[in-house]
Amino acid sequence: MNDKIKDYYNIQFHHLKSGPLDKMKKEVRFALLKKLLQFQKENVLIIGCGSQGEMGILNKNCKGLGVDLSETAIKQTKRDYPKFKYYVCDATNLPMKDNQFDCVVCSEVMEHIPNQQKLLKEIKRVLKRKGLLLLTTPNWLSWYGLARIIAEFIFKKPFTADNQPVDNWQIPYRLKRILARDFKIVSFQGLWYYPPTGKERFRIPDLMVLPLFWLFYPIELLLRKILPWFGHMMVFKASLK
Repeated sequence: MNDKIKDYYNIQFHHLKSGPLDKMKKEVRFALLKKLLQFQKENVLIIGCGSQGEMGILNKNCKGLGVDLSETAIKQTKRDYPKFKYYVCDATNLPMKDNQFDCVVCSEVMEHIPNQQKLLKEIKRVLKRKGLLLLTTPNWLSWYGLARIIAEFIFKKPFTADNQPVDNWQIPYRLKRILARDFKIVSFQGLWYYPPTGKERFRIPDLMVLPLFWLFYPIELLLRKILPWFGHMMVFKASLK
């Protein structure tokens, strides 16, 4: 992975301010991942463990290992979750043995990796037979995808999350086909059905939007069941064949 990407995650990414709406989105995602991991035991690898509490999704029966490209992130999450092990590394070149993990979590990371096929190949390599993969990644077939397409068409430039150097989203049916080569899909659902509220200085203030989003949260839960392919985030639970 090139130096520009490493520098972004080591330096710029950690200076971003996380507003109330971003925190709500993270809490909603973490709650779903915790639910999917509630009965998981033994070795769990979290790819892109970051510095924002990702390791907190693991239950007390898990032996967690976190990896991240950012040394800054690893230092922070080590302080917050000292009982787990960590590596600073590229997710497409993991320093682990084959067939080592019972579960791999890759949440909101895949889209920021240039070679997604190589990432999935590494996940397959380190997973035990019939091991689980929990994968979440943004969905083009969503309100956010539509907004991004329109913005990029009008302004003739990429509109990426937090101006990240790589932000390659997926389409549910295409990603299902890719995963089906090596994995059996156990479940698929959408997450975060709220519309986008703008970007940077052209954003509706979070304090105006947040109460409405919590008020309509039961509708968010309903839409996960009836429109799984339309959530801003796709959530796959799959087992290695």
